[in-house]
Amino acid sequence: MQRPPNPPPGGPWPPPGPHPPQGSAGPFYHQTPGGPFAPQGPGAAFPPPGPAGAYPQPGPGGAFPQQGPGGAFPQGPGGAFPPQGPGGAFPPQGGALPPGGTFPSGGASPPGGHAFPPQGPGGPPPQAWAGTPPPGAGPYGGPAPADVSPWASMGALGACLSEHPIKGVSRWGSLIFGILLLAGAASAVGFGLLSVALSLSSRYGPDFGGLVTSLVIGLPLALLGGFLLFNAWRSWPLAAALFEKGVGYRDRKGARPVAFADVTSVWQAITRRYVNGVYAGTTHVYRAQTRAGETLVFDDRLRDVEKLGEALVKASAAALLPGALRAFEAGERVPFGPLALDRAGLHSGGKSLPWAEVKAVKIERGLISVDRDGKWFAWTRATVPQIPNFYVLVALLDRLGKLG
Repeated sequence: MQRPPNPPPGGPWPPPGPHPPQGSAGPFYHQTPGGPFAPQGPGAAFPPPGPAGAYPQPGPGGAFPQQGPGGAFPQGPGGAFPPQGPGGAFPPQGGALPPGGTFPSGGASPPGGHAFPPQGPGGPPPQAWAGTPPPGAGPYGGPAPADVSPWASMGALGACLSEHPIKGVSRWGSLIFGILLLAGAASAVGFGLLSVALSLSSRYGPDFGGLVTSLVIGLPLALLGGFLLFNAWRSWPLAAALFEKGVGYRDRKGARPVAFADVTSVWQAITRRYVNGVYAGTTHVYRAQTRAGETLVFDDRLRDVEKLGEALVKASAAALLPGALRAFEAGERVPFGPLALDRAGLHSGGKSLPWAEVKAVKIERGLISVDRDGKWFAWTRATVPQIPNFYVLVALLDRLGKLG
């Protein structure tokens, strides 16, 4: 911005005279004849006055504040401008924090930037607000910085207990391997085409055997590489968060809240893997179905998914158990995937077993078996991953005294 002229010797700044109306679109302030002019941004609005109607005065160096986008000058509460440093320079508004620079008053830059970046040569950083900032203001004036958290709008779920972003290896692994596989497929097809081209000069004619072989190798590699790249694209924004009353979920459709009370079914699959008798890790997959019919998947792509999954299955079970109890006591059949129960007994497929003949329902290593009185073999079996709302089933069996 152009620097305004210095004040006349011994005179105030600006010289006495009428000030222009707010919103004037001229390049200069309108002043009395013979007086100096202060620069104004092209088409920008004239700065609003302070409490006493005074327009901004320069510091010892004679510099006016620079305007930000739309012609707004940096103001404090009631129209006061930020204090100047010894050099007289006001801070520019809406700028970016330069590399290695410090935020005003030595603080850290909040997410989304800041309103007053450090001053240029000739003055120290502006001071923070004196007193309480006005509504919507940031810590150093101007609009409050934008909250970049995808969970900021989910206050209805209570406090955020933990965040679970996608793991780096899950995000980059598929991308890198997909690119490598596509490069391998292209190399194989290219080698086949080269072999055909070289055989054209042979007296035996072109040989397409190498091309066929390269296509047999290259096409599966291309398909697998394309699948990995698609999976990387689809999973790139994946993230979740645990709240007091629900979970937040983000994918390609965006971030959305899911209250525990809106979950109708939860499946869990926790598998401990062993290689030659040596423990090789545990995989976790949790699937939640909502009242809207949407199915959300939480798996090992997310950091600390076990903590999130355990909270999800237990909290949703606590919300679903009262309704399951009312349905059971009313004589309704309560389904749990391949199993169902009512006041008459257990049901599996097309067969039923009265409660009087149920010896015990045992759960060992993810396998559910129903033992029948007087029989050596289990009446029916199922696995925990097959059972929606597993903890609700366990609670009902425990109340019936049939949990082995």
